[in-house]
Amino acid sequence: MYILASNVFGAFWYFFSIQRMIYCWQSACHMQSDHNKCKSSAFECHSQATVRNMTLTYDLCPTNPQNATLFDFGIFINVLQPGIVGSTNFARKLTNCLLWALRNLSSFGSNLQPSIDTWENVFATFVSIIGMLLFLYLIGKLQIYMEWEWETTKKLKQRCTTEVQVKNKVEQLINSVEPKINTWLNENGLDPSLFKSKVEKEVVNLALKSNKDDVDVDVDVDVDKMFPEFSRDLRDKIKDAKNLLRAELVRLRQVRLLQSMNEQELKRISERLVPQNYKKSRIIIKENESLKMIFIVHGIASIKKRYCLTRWELKAGEFYGEKLLQSPLAQATESVKAKTDVEALILEAEAWQSVVSKHELHISEEITVPSKYDINLLSMLKTVPKLENIDEKVLKAISAIRVKQRSYDKGWQIIEENDKLDEMFLVTRGQVGVRRSCKSRRELYKVGALYGEELLHWALDVLDTGTASSHPLSPGTATTDTKVDVLIFKAKDLEMKMKDLAATESPPPTDSESED
Repeated sequence: MYILASNVFGAFWYFFSIQRMIYCWQSACHMQSDHNKCKSSAFECHSQATVRNMTLTYDLCPTNPQNATLFDFGIFINVLQPGIVGSTNFARKLTNCLLWALRNLSSFGSNLQPSIDTWENVFATFVSIIGMLLFLYLIGKLQIYMEWEWETTKKLKQRCTTEVQVKNKVEQLINSVEPKINTWLNENGLDPSLFKSKVEKEVVNLALKSNKDDVDVDVDVDVDKMFPEFSRDLRDKIKDAKNLLRAELVRLRQVRLLQSMNEQELKRISERLVPQNYKKSRIIIKENESLKMIFIVHGIASIKKRYCLTRWELKAGEFYGEKLLQSPLAQATESVKAKTDVEALILEAEAWQSVVSKHELHISEEITVPSKYDINLLSMLKTVPKLENIDEKVLKAISAIRVKQRSYDKGWQIIEENDKLDEMFLVTRGQVGVRRSCKSRRELYKVGALYGEELLHWALDVLDTGTASSHPLSPGTATTDTKVDVLIFKAKDLEMKMKDLAATESPPPTDSESED
């Protein structure tokens, strides 16, 4: 309001200053004896009169400096003296007029020193009155604002006080119902970290709705009765969690070492199961790393044992790593890899140790957990193409040999051509290249290939004759193309097995042969 009024009064002040100057000039003209040289009508905008020598008017209306004896410009001298009226700079005119009006309205015109001119005094009086009215208006607005601020602060304090009281009652209510909620979550096998805060919120809201006027902190809470009134989203999540818990308990009961545990103990174990997703071909467990227990929910995982050609599969509903329950520090003797996209529940060794120590679970060490993934050498030998025509009795005898497992780095020479062949090997990982002097191309021995079959024929001669001839020679130079794992069959072990087999198959001597 002050700015608006300042613009209006500043404009009037500027306009009246011009009028005051014109009045002075007209008075000066009347005072001259020669009226032909100066006519008062010459100062009117519509006059077409030619102004002649009128320098006398400037002498009788001086502004810089002002001569109050000749003519008193009063409150208008401040705009006439600096030459603002004659300036073409609009910004200068606007700011000077605005500042003059703002200063005098805010001071109620107490600094104004008008002349004895009637209209100038009337204008100065208006400045003082309007200044006081604006001040009263400002005081009134300020008072209204202060009253509003006080009312707002009062309401805010009341609301804060009410909220604090309600919050304290809600906290007391939560403290009173917390043991019942914990018991309910425990009985239903629900994870407190996921559901406790949500269930507490629902219970408190329902208690507040039923006791709008006064919240009874000792209200009797039956979560089972309140459950149908929970939000639909929370009810669905709790139902899904219960269904998942039932499925987890079914999986845990399939484990032989856990079959003697009660449902409460199994629930504690299920809380430690962590869901994991594995993309196709991703390694879940590496051989010789820390063992962890896996429950397959969806998908298929393959199990591979080093030095073994056989692969096993884990399908939905099956598990791996039962030895972890007896020995948390055990290492995996097989590697597990996702054959398809796999969704699994994982029990880590640290989680298992934690639940055992916290809840004092006991796993019997007397129960032997048979390994499903031991090397079956006979099955491996049956898959070797070069052994397809060998009698199964011979294969069983060879499979009974205690083979040696050996690994080679890339570029390693296993045996050189024409060296004494005192062992043959079965490739279980990687690739071996064999170069023979009689052939231009190298032969490749991949997984499942047998090198040194000449030694096997030598062992079969031992089976037929009962005696061993000199060892055959290596038909080529075998060099690894990649990292390679092999199973080694020693010549002396083959010889002993064939002799034993020959002894068991030879008929007992007759009486006449004994007499001779």
